[in-house]
Amino acid sequence: MLRYLSTEQLHRSPYLRDSMEQDTGAPLDPRGGDDPLYLLWQRGDGRHGGSMRFLPLSGCLPVWQCSRFCLSPDPDPLVAAALFLGAAEIFDRFRLHHFRCCCDARFTRLCIGIGARPHLQTCKGATDTASLVPNATVKARAARLARLTLGQSAMWFERAFPGCSDRKETQIHMFTKQRP
Repeated sequence: MLRYLSTEQLHRSPYLRDSMEQDTGAPLDPRGGDDPLYLLWQRGDGRHGGSMRFLPLSGCLPVWQCSRFCLSPDPDPLVAAALFLGAAEIFDRFRLHHFRCCCDARFTRLCIGIGARPHLQTCKGATDTASLVPNATVKARAARLARLTLGQSAMWFERAFPGCSDRKETQIHMFTKQRP
């Protein structure tokens, strides 16, 4: 199942949090005072199957940065597609302009496999900075590859953000308390 959790919410799920920290090799950190949004695939046994970490960037355009993409060491082959589906849900529901992300060759291959062609902007050693703009086609393809329905994706998002789909002016700062 897809879960959308803040750091505080993730601390209330210690089994999921601990397995994520083990898979990523890094503890949760509040990223300079901002509380990231973690998009996680939670396995049936409650453990971390994969995750992405997002932070809103300041500026006039609604842009979020994906600062981490992680799959568990023994991932289900459907998890990467499920995470892309969740990212596309965030993109749609928060009405984002685009995502900025750090990506290595593996992440770039996953993007292309889903149909989300990353626009590589700069190269920093083995990691590129890319912009992604998920669209309805990418979202539908990710759902199909993950063997999920768009309805399941919407339900998981709405559990995390009740009433979000009813708002006419969903803003990027909806998730973070620190931003006006």
